[in-house]
Amino acid sequence: MTTLTPSNTSNTSNTSNPPDASKAPVPAIHALDDLGRLTTPAILVDRDRLEANLGAMAAHAEAQSVALRPHVKTHRSCYVAGRQLAHGARGLTCAKPAEAASFVRGRFDDLLIAYSMADPAQWRRVAELSGACRLRGCVESVRGVEIADRVARDHAVAPLEVLLEIDTGYGRAGVAWNDGELVSVAEAARAARGLRLVGVLTHAGHAYGVASAPAAGGESTAERLRRIAEEERDRTVAAAETVRELFETEAPILSIGSTPTMSCFENPPPAVAAAGSSGSSLRVNEIRPGNYVYNDLTQVALGVADLEQCAATVLLTVVTSRTRGDEHHVLLDGGKKVLTSDLSADPTGWPGYGLLLEPARDRRGDASAPRRGWPGAVVHTLSEEHAWIRIPSSSPRPEVGERVEIVPNHSCVVMSTANRVYLMHGAELVQEIGVEARRA
Repeated sequence: MTTLTPSNTSNTSNTSNPPDASKAPVPAIHALDDLGRLTTPAILVDRDRLEANLGAMAAHAEAQSVALRPHVKTHRSCYVAGRQLAHGARGLTCAKPAEAASFVRGRFDDLLIAYSMADPAQWRRVAELSGACRLRGCVESVRGVEIADRVARDHAVAPLEVLLEIDTGYGRAGVAWNDGELVSVAEAARAARGLRLVGVLTHAGHAYGVASAPAAGGESTAERLRRIAEEERDRTVAAAETVRELFETEAPILSIGSTPTMSCFENPPPAVAAAGSSGSSLRVNEIRPGNYVYNDLTQVALGVADLEQCAATVLLTVVTSRTRGDEHHVLLDGGKKVLTSDLSADPTGWPGYGLLLEPARDRRGDASAPRRGWPGAVVHTLSEEHAWIRIPSSSPRPEVGERVEIVPNHSCVVMSTANRVYLMHGAELVQEIGVEARRA
């Protein structure tokens, strides 16, 4: 397993049309010294790191001959979605209809809701949105098919395209990939006059637990992650082969994805796949990573990214700074409402609620200097509005009023707390970016 590295190669088969403004270069509007004008907490996004992450995943998708349909739940931003399409993404993945609606308003026209729904009101929203864009949904039970079909026949202008959600090991949603129920659900979808079954979809979310769960059989974190990635791929192909005759298309979609499993995803060429253990000529043709745009400490703990690839940080102000015995006790002006309550995926590495970086004032010198954690600092407690930091007295102590940055444990949840983020380029604050799908 290796971290994805930047490349200028992009997948240019792009069918969506994002706002032109998302691609346009923008002038610097503030110098770094003007960051003092920002009210903290504030979320900063490093533009160079963001662009490198986007390019690396686009190159990986092209190398594996798959369409890249990134999940927007990490950034929730039309600007970043536009940059993803500029790098060759063929569409977007959303979590729920409300999130999809935010991107339809932003004039994105090829969306997938990777979330099996049983609420008729949510399916009515899908039916409404399908009149303005190409929009696919998911089903995972016979009853769920019946609910979606009834709404589609009553409210959609054409049959709604759906994917059958399968469980390849996560144990959350979806029909088990090798369960007889798989055929029953596929048959129900094929028979539904309001739906059109066009593929299968899975998410190996259990890959996120490989760094913290006890090792089985002596496997390393990298080995376990690779095994999960291979199972995600192979079980998806096997499930698709099982219901192959029920797809209402000659080119069914086989969609997988999480940022951790994409770090070691390899897609055998068709001839190799057909000769393999599955004996199927089908192969994965779509991936849906999301977190890769910003990364976070969870990806670092998994070995999927390094600290230099974490594009998002939270800018905070020191409220209290005192030395008590052999420790500095520091209080910052942001807590659970911005850093969230997600703990580190690797408590033996960076414990706590994020990584406090070495003094933000260092950015005024060499903004390209390698990132390092503040020596010995632990973000050990959060209240709603404060982060509590413990630092050995042998390390520097931040001063009251000083601005500091924290790399979050889980950037997806952090972004759901923000109305806007600030795009940085080196030592300049370049642009304010809207988070249009916040809380959607």
